[in-house]
Amino acid sequence: MKAVVLEDTNYSAALSVVRTLGGLGRHAVVTAPFQTPAMCSRWYREGITSPPLADATADAWFLLSLVRTRDFDVGFIFDDSVIKVVSRIRAELPSRPKSLLPPAPAVEIARAKVATARFAASLGIPALRTAAPGTADELDAAARDMKVRPR
Repeated sequence: MKAVVLEDTNYSAALSVVRTLGGLGRHAVVTAPFQTPAMCSRWYREGITSPPLADATADAWFLLSLVRTRDFDVGFIFDDSVIKVVSRIRAELPSRPKSLLPPAPAVEIARAKVATARFAASLGIPALRTAAPGTADELDAAARDMKVRPR
């Protein structure tokens, strides 16, 4: 099995995956825009410098090129910005590598605090009250509604 580990920050979860795969004799390729803890592991074998995930077009091109030219069996995604790019281009991705990314609507709900709170409420799941004011007046109204005292 050959895995690609996509990260954009210093997540210890990516390091854990690299250690586990390496300990099992599996090959993991780590991509990140800079050196991460996963790239310092004794199990680290190969890395690919990715562009900083800020330009949606460059990010999509990089990820599509990577998975189309390499024979990965599975992909591990450890960063919200990478999840956003992969979710957006999922229809263009080959059938491999496999990843555990949920359907696009679920990703969008999970990435937005207000949407998550609204979704939980629609299911009858208690959630903290959440506001997304767009103006100063809306902020004042939300603060009054939540009984927040000014400093």
